[in-house]
Parts: sequence; C-alpha cells; structure tokens
Amino acid sequence: MRAITVYQPWAYAIAHLGKGYENRTWPPPAAAVGRPLAIHAGRTFDERGARFIEELGLALPPRSEMPTGALVAVCRLAGVVMPADPQSDDPWFRGPFGWRLDERRPLARPVPIVGKQGLWEAPDHLLASWRDVAAGTCAECGEPLETEVYRCSSCGRKVCGLACRDAHGGRRRPVAGGRHDARPHVVCVPPEL
Repeated sequence: MRAITVYQPWAYAIAHLGKGYENRTWPPPAAAVGRPLAIHAGRTFDERGARFIEELGLALPPRSEMPTGALVAVCRLAGVVMPADPQSDDPWFRGPFGWRLDERRPLARPVPIVGKQGLWEAPDHLLASWRDVAAGTCAECGEPLETEVYRCSSCGRKVCGLACRDAHGGRRRPVAGGRHDARPHVVCVPPEL
C-alpha cells in the first residue's frame, strides 16, 4: 500500500478530526487516485499547524500523546484539487495541490516504521489485511462492519454480508477497449483478520 509521511498534528487531524485534504506542492500520480493510502506520522511537529487547528475550534491531545514515526491511519486518495481548479472553501485546503482524502480511518494502534519523503510503499504485511483499521462502515449499506466482512480487490472498499457483497461485486468495471471486466472482484476477508 502506498503511504505518505505527514507532520504531526496534521496526521492526527486526518485520522481523528476530519481533515479531508493533504496539501502538497505536487500532484499525486494518476495511478494513486482512487486507491488506499496509509498516513504516516513523521517525527516533526508543526507548531503553527497546531495553532491553526486550535483556531478552528478543534481540540488536540497533548503533543506527547500523538504518535510519531508510525503509520496512524488509512484512507482513500479520492482526487486532487489542482491550481487551475476552482479553489475549495474547505478550511483544510491550503494548496497549491489538495489531495482529497475520504474513507479516513485511524489505526487501532500505531505501526512503527521509518517514513520517507514523497509517496512511498509501506510493506504489504503491515496493512494488507486492514486488521488494524478501526471499525468502519459498509461501502454499500453504510452499516458498521462487524463480523462478516468482504474487501473488494479492485477498489479496496469493505462491504458486509452476502447481499452487499453481491451488490458491490455485481457491478462491472470498465477496462481498456470499452469491454467490462467480468471477473468477480470481491473477496472474503477471513474473520481472524
């Protein structure tokens, strides 16, 4: 899974305060859009960022309680606001490129790992099963995910139960040449994961 290192308290804001944009000076690769993205909390703390978050009326935990040097959340890179696009009025958007993040979920516990600059690959064994992701909701019905969970191998979204699995898996994905990929792409996530 691709990952990006973000200073604290911005990583905390993505995981817990609804920060829906990660601001960069460069756009994400087109292949990363629509895919899962791990959020890594770097070791640097941005004091100005903490003041900005508090000015929004949001509470931050003490600095010592915000993990650093670890993966702290998983989200989906939903899109990007480009400099030529109409600017977002979302307070989290600062530009010039706003990486739009949705399906943000904190990890149940931080996963220590050394971060890198730019977009980097987190080792698959750390997050491949998503077992560390705090309970989310079904991509089809919106109900909380509990025991019977299926993950789409195409988009990474999780669904619950057979009806939602069939509804999500029954959608055909367009592929090159205008054909549709008829392969089933929703797979069961074993209960122990």
